[in-house]
Amino acid sequence: MLMSRIGQKKTVLLSLLVTFASLLLPVFGDSYMLMLISFSLLGIGNALMQTSLNPLLSNIVRGDRLASSLTFGQFVKAIASFLAPYIAMWGATQAIPSFDLGWRILFPVYMIVAVVAILLLNATQIEEEKDSARKRVTVTYNSLGIINYCSFSTGSKSSDNAKSEKFVGFAGHIYKADSGAAKVTGQMVNYTYRMLGCGENMFHGAKLTILLTTLTVFFGVILSIFLALGKISKNIIISKICSAYIFFFRGTPLLIQMFVIYFAIPGIFGFAWKDMFASADTEAVYMGAFLAALIAFSLNCGAYCAEIVRAAIQSIDKGQYEAAKALGLTYGQTMTRVIIPQSVRRMIPPICNEFVMILKDVSLVFAISLMDITTISKSIMTNELSYLVFVPALVIYLIITAFFTFLFNKIEARFSIYE
Repeated sequence: MLMSRIGQKKTVLLSLLVTFASLLLPVFGDSYMLMLISFSLLGIGNALMQTSLNPLLSNIVRGDRLASSLTFGQFVKAIASFLAPYIAMWGATQAIPSFDLGWRILFPVYMIVAVVAILLLNATQIEEEKDSARKRVTVTYNSLGIINYCSFSTGSKSSDNAKSEKFVGFAGHIYKADSGAAKVTGQMVNYTYRMLGCGENMFHGAKLTILLTTLTVFFGVILSIFLALGKISKNIIISKICSAYIFFFRGTPLLIQMFVIYFAIPGIFGFAWKDMFASADTEAVYMGAFLAALIAFSLNCGAYCAEIVRAAIQSIDKGQYEAAKALGLTYGQTMTRVIIPQSVRRMIPPICNEFVMILKDVSLVFAISLMDITTISKSIMTNELSYLVFVPALVIYLIITAFFTFLFNKIEARFSIYE
C-alpha cells in the first residue's frame, strides 16, 4: 500500500529517515523509555527497508546482474551482522572520542552513515515502473494430488482496486477459500506446493534440499575415509596434513566457508561459478551457486565424518589386525577387507545424525540466493506477510527427516545381523 502510493524510492528514504530518528534519540539520554522508543523506531525502519529495497533495486539492475547484486547484498548483510558486536565493543571501550556520551557515541557514528545514504539516494535519479492501466488477471493453480488450490487475482496486492478469488478442491467438491478454515487450507496447499518445488527444476524447494544433502553426505563420506586413514597413518606428514584439514573445517563456521568458496576464490582466481555452465542456460547462476555450495558442504562434511570413521575404525578389536597380519594380508587389504566392513555398522548411527544436521544446515544457502525450503518460506513470509508459511515448512522438514531416519535404521539393522 505505502509503496504504491509514494513510490519505492520514497519508501526507502522514509525508512532511512525513521532509522536516522531512532539513532538520534539516544544522544539525548539513555532512559528506559527513550531507548524503548529508539529501538522500536529502528525496527520499523528496518522493516520498511527490507520490504522496499529489493523492489527498488530491480528497477536499477536487470538480468543476471540483479541476482549477483542481491547475493552481494546478503554477503554484506552477513558480514555486517558478524562485525556489529566487535564495533560495539570498540565503541564501549572508548576507542574513539566519546564527547561525554560513553558507549552511546556509536549512535551518532551510525547516524552519519544514514545521512550519507539519504543524500546519495535522494541525488540518484531512478525511473520506477508505472502500474499499467490495463487490468491483468493472474491465475495460480497448485495441485498436491488429492487436494488442489486455485486463485484468480486482478491488479497488484498493493493497489486499492485489486480483486481476488480463491478456491480449494477436495474429493470432487470446490470450496470458496476467502475466509475461515478453507482460506487457511488453501494457503497451506499453496505454500507446500511452492516449497516442494513443484513445477520447477531440481534447484528449487525440497528437491534442492534433498539433492544437496544427499550429494554432500555421499562425497563427504568418501572424503572422510581418506582423511581418517590419513590421520591414523604412521606417516607423520600425512597424519599432520589430515589433522590440520579436520581442525580447520571443524573450527570455522560453515557459512564463512561457503562465502570464501563462492565469493573469495572466484575473486582471487578471476572466474565466476556460472561461467562453468553454458552461457545460454538461464539456470547457470543457480547451477553455479549449487556447485559452490556442494563443494563447501562436502569439504565440511568430510571433516566431521572423518572423526566418525576414525572412531569406528579404532573401535575394532586389535585382534582383528593381528589375525589379518597372520593371514599375510597387507595393510591395505586389512583395511578394505577386514576393518572397514566391520566399521560400517558402527558408522551408520552417527552418519545418520550428521545427515540430519546437514539437512538443516542446507538452509544456509539462502545467503547465495539458492531457493531451498527455508529461502522460499522466508520469501513467502516477506511478500505475503503470513507467518503460517513456517508450519508447512516444519512439516516438510519432519517428513524428510523421518523418511531418511527410517531408511538409515533399516540399513543399520541389515548390517548388524552378525553382531
